[in-house]
Amino acid sequence: MYHALAFEDLLDLVNLAAAFRGRIDTAVVDSWRQTAIRMWRWLRVMTHPDGELAFFNDTAIGVAPSNGELEAYALRLGIEAPEGEPFERSGTSGQGDGGASLDTLRTGGQGGGEATFGGLRTGGDGAGSVEDADPGAGLIHLPGSGYLRLSHGPATLFLDCARIGPDYLPGHAHADQLSFELSIGARRVLVNTGIDRYGTDAERVRQRGTAAHNCVVVDGQDSAEVWSGFRVARRGYPLDLVATKSEASLEVACSHTGYRRLPGRVVHRRRWRLEAGQLLIEDRLSGRFGQAEAWFHLHPDIVVKLDDPHKARISLPDGRLIGLSIEGGSARLQPSQWRPGFGRSLDTQVVVVALNDTGLTTIWRW
Repeated sequence: MYHALAFEDLLDLVNLAAAFRGRIDTAVVDSWRQTAIRMWRWLRVMTHPDGELAFFNDTAIGVAPSNGELEAYALRLGIEAPEGEPFERSGTSGQGDGGASLDTLRTGGQGGGEATFGGLRTGGDGAGSVEDADPGAGLIHLPGSGYLRLSHGPATLFLDCARIGPDYLPGHAHADQLSFELSIGARRVLVNTGIDRYGTDAERVRQRGTAAHNCVVVDGQDSAEVWSGFRVARRGYPLDLVATKSEASLEVACSHTGYRRLPGRVVHRRRWRLEAGQLLIEDRLSGRFGQAEAWFHLHPDIVVKLDDPHKARISLPDGRLIGLSIEGGSARLQPSQWRPGFGRSLDTQVVVVALNDTGLTTIWRW
């Protein structure tokens, strides 16, 4: 949301420079145009097939201009569109945080050309641009912001392997590390719950909390200490990100240290594997804890029936069916809400899976 607003501001600067030619150095205006292309590409990567943004941190529909309006504005200014069709499913090559499509990415001190940024080591061994053999399958990493997009067949998956940030002012950050969202076709299926307000009340804090996202909650605690309306105290960092792409599947694994502040010094590692007809998610916890639960929030248009604590059937409005299998935990359904924008809240359901031990596997088949 804020990226889209900043993109609009940058386009306004380009527009003003064109209206008052000669007032601003040409090199500066050219740099604005190049930055606009990268921002445009980032926006496309982080957009669901329904044309709206993925819900990470403070994001709401209807605050910023729509992607279509921003693209039309950029084109009127003569800014070159990024490669590929809008909201494309294939991997996108680019520079900076415009994203790179990958065969292999490994961070956490492995590979050459590494850079250290605030305790997170990012490797350069797999960050080159490659062509996708299958235009319907792509793995895109946005290294500057820490998000990834995986696309395979009808499935589009958005992953948060990011730092909470910015470090000096994380007022719009949520405790949502290793959360994700999933669309099948143009339908959102698994969603973070969004926000319907600002302010400093308890509900604002709850909406920023870990349980409001597709995350694992350990001992009832948030993975970052969100407090008041726009504050974060102790927080964790992502570790050991590995992303690989083969002909058959796309796979990402990452850890975070948000629970190391707890007495048991827990580290959560999550692995996603997206392949033809299914998404496999593995969660592993190292350290001591009393209770852990994985939360999977469903879009309000989705109907779910829990057959037993280890199986569920999920129906999409277009008639598609998704089967959920659970290994290493027991599931329950409880009410939840999805908040598409300020002042708007829609009833939905969440699948909450209590881990039996330190590991959980959930398989979503369509």
